[in-house]
Amino acid sequence: MLEWVKLRALLIGWAKWKRGGDLGKHDYLSPPNLIYRLMMGDVLGGGGFGSVEPRGLASAAADKHNAVYHRLDCVIDELPPRRRQTIQCEFLSDGRQQDKAAAMGISLKGYERNLNFAIKQILADDFIQNLVQAA
Repeated sequence: MLEWVKLRALLIGWAKWKRGGDLGKHDYLSPPNLIYRLMMGDVLGGGGFGSVEPRGLASAAADKHNAVYHRLDCVIDELPPRRRQTIQCEFLSDGRQQDKAAAMGISLKGYERNLNFAIKQILADDFIQNLVQAA
């Protein structure tokens, strides 16, 4: 269950990246967000106050960040079409799951089943699994 919560945080960041949103340093250096801190190389966890990035390294930090999201995007692209569509609907679209299911032409139960199978399949990727477990 905890892995799902961590993966959900990663997928929310992926959605922001996918939409072309600004991924400023505060998006991944926030102390409670272990996934983003891990993505930035803060593997020891620091003192609970996040990492402070030296001046001039913002682009290097963004490159690391984009590489993780690019990898996650590739994993999502490899999902079966209905599962991929469910992940995209869940994280790239606003609204209730019931409305998203209706837009996809499936029942809410079918939507939830596709979402759960997609999450399990994403977590089966070694890179994503290691990232989530280490966070």
